[in-house]
Amino acid sequence: MRTAQMFTRFICAGLIMIGSVSLACPQSGQGGIEGTVLGPTEAVIPAAAVKVVHEATGVALETKTSTAGFYLAPALNPGNYTILVSALGMQNWSGKALLEVGQALRIDVRMQVGRPTR
Repeated sequence: MRTAQMFTRFICAGLIMIGSVSLACPQSGQGGIEGTVLGPTEAVIPAAAVKVVHEATGVALETKTSTAGFYLAPALNPGNYTILVSALGMQNWSGKALLEVGQALRIDVRMQVGRPTR
């Protein structure tokens, strides 16, 4: 029982921290992109590599998904972005997004089993 309470508190603290980052971004004119990476059976994919690239500047932010499959790319300048996701045993995934001033954009990713593509 004690372990379950500790786990719940840990999760709540993490969600509060994530919410704080999301709330802080609009004040600076920046935004953020976040989401969950899932496999074909809707199982989360932990430790997937996520790269978010601002198309006009080439500035890239790289991160990994959490054990819950969640990723967060905070404090991004507005503009067009390419999102690249790769994970062991999965085909690479890529997508495009337009991030507006102060926007918290959610992009969930569904990956397919297979060899990574180049």
